This record gives sequence, C-alpha cells and structure tokens, in this order.
Amino acid sequence: MVVIFFLRSKECFGEIENTVKFIENENTELKKSTGELKKGIISIAAILNKHGKGELYFGVKNNGKLIGQKVSEKTLRDISQAISSHIEPKILTAGALVCSA
Repeated sequence: MVVIFFLRSKECFGEIENTVKFIENENTELKKSTGELKKGIISIAAILNKHGKGELYFGVKNNGKLIGQKVSEKTLRDISQAISSHIEPKILTAGALVCSA
C-alpha cells in the first residue's frame, strides 16, 4: 500500500514542523510538487519492491522543508490513478490532504 500525502497550507506549517520531522528514508519519499510525479512513481515502485508499503509526500523539499502543494479532489484521483496504472501488480493507494486550511 502507498499512502500519498499533500501538505497544502502554509498557515499550519508551524504546528506540523513542531511535531513531525520530514526525512527521506527507505519507506518515505519527499517531492516538492506533483510536477515530480514521475520520479515519485519510480521511487515508490522501488520502495514497494523492497518493503511492500511506503509513503509519498508532495509539498516537501528533499531537505524536509515544507513548501506546500495546492491540489483538488480531481488531482488526488488523477495521481492515484497514475500510480496505479504504472505499477504492476496493482497496488492500493490512499490520498490524504494534510493541513487543508
């Protein structure tokens, strides 16, 4: 399973930054925006091959700095479908908007 997080609103970044440290590791991939979706899919495929589950964050730079990513419900569906259509065998994806104020 892949969980996709979109960090949306800069208004509540202080709260998130005080409680969560974003670090790329073998189970977690950080991307600045959905413009890096292709690289994200490649990384998630590698994570799934090795660990069977992982997390993909949009709106976070590789160094863990939060920058935000505006997305719509359609974008959530499109990204979930893109990931599902490029990875075999089919996987379960779940999207979550974080800090959607």
